[in-house]
Amino acid sequence: MCLQVTLAQPPPPDTVWGGTPWQRAILDAPVISGQSQAVNIVPNGNHCFDKQVKIKITKGSEYEQCLFFNTTDGYVGYLQPLDGASGGLCDIKPDTEDFTVFIIGLKGNVYTYRTTESRGGFQYTVSTGNTQTHQYNMNTSVGGTAQLRRKTGSRSYCNNRISAQAYKYDNKPEVYYLFGGSYPPVINVSSNKYLGNFGIGYNYTDKGLYLCMELVSDLFSAKIMDVKDVNTCFNSQPFQHLESRMTNNRTAELQKERDKIARYRAGIRAGDECAAAMENIAVFRTAQLQIQEENLEKMQQGNTYQNLEAQKATLGMMDPLFVVQGNILDIHLSICRTEIAVRRNNSGSAADKLGCLRTQLARLHTAETQMSALDARYSTEPGRAFAEKSRIYLDVMRGSSCN
Repeated sequence: MCLQVTLAQPPPPDTVWGGTPWQRAILDAPVISGQSQAVNIVPNGNHCFDKQVKIKITKGSEYEQCLFFNTTDGYVGYLQPLDGASGGLCDIKPDTEDFTVFIIGLKGNVYTYRTTESRGGFQYTVSTGNTQTHQYNMNTSVGGTAQLRRKTGSRSYCNNRISAQAYKYDNKPEVYYLFGGSYPPVINVSSNKYLGNFGIGYNYTDKGLYLCMELVSDLFSAKIMDVKDVNTCFNSQPFQHLESRMTNNRTAELQKERDKIARYRAGIRAGDECAAAMENIAVFRTAQLQIQEENLEKMQQGNTYQNLEAQKATLGMMDPLFVVQGNILDIHLSICRTEIAVRRNNSGSAADKLGCLRTQLARLHTAETQMSALDARYSTEPGRAFAEKSRIYLDVMRGSSCN
């Protein structure tokens, strides 16, 4: 709970006030006010926090979440949300199943730590999105350099021990309840001077440091329920770098694929009626191998949260369109083999299979056209294109067997 102190009455607008010792401590964020410099945090280190904040978020339903601030080195961590009746809201326990903690640094490092249960015990991974080398571009919580204007109304927090003043931008619906040393008519928020998440946190302005206690919008709201000083650390040393492991594994898989293509090509016999179909498969797989190698390199050249090429390269490693195109070539080979069987044996079952294969080929061509159109339509939204293509792939593969 908030410390047991008596809240002074909210300061009059346009006046600077001293506040209580606890209120002054609440507004102490050296990395935002310029008294310290943000650090470039590393994926495997000891992440320590000096403030713990419980918030309540309303988005359709209500749930609570716990945030941790390091106000000197400039990073924030947060755990997964829980409903209000659940305990352990602020427990950082990496040695438990389904543990997840997110840590975001003011310098642009974004790390997701997860513990999952595996056959040999727990598995610890950290996903960086390449932000350890290609930092995420952080933005202020209250929207850049436009002017916030004071509005009528204030709200109390922490059992009425803090009062915050309403502010909003012109022509925008969001209302921000700010706690600070004065409440002038207009506040200019400094860009890239924000420590927090979900709209809650510290913002530096031309009038000094403010703590956003609550964000209210038509579809979403978040407010601080409790804040206290802590000395909490999270040791991330055991967590394995997910992107590095993926890169290493994929490099090994591509080498295996290269060897498989070589063996496949060696098995194409001169004079085989279906040799051309087999060669088409080998050419396609070779081209895909080169694309995958290029993707593997591109996906490391930017952070996967903001760099479009890195996003496309990452999703391109498992593109459903390429699977469909490969299946089309496989079907052509099966049709070739089945046509030979029909000619030689005049088999009814072979003829039935041939009809099934041709139907499946038509469905795959339709899926290919639809997927290519999605790539063009969502050229700047590769994640959306990938999700839609995956849905099409699952539909076309449902009941696709012609055996």
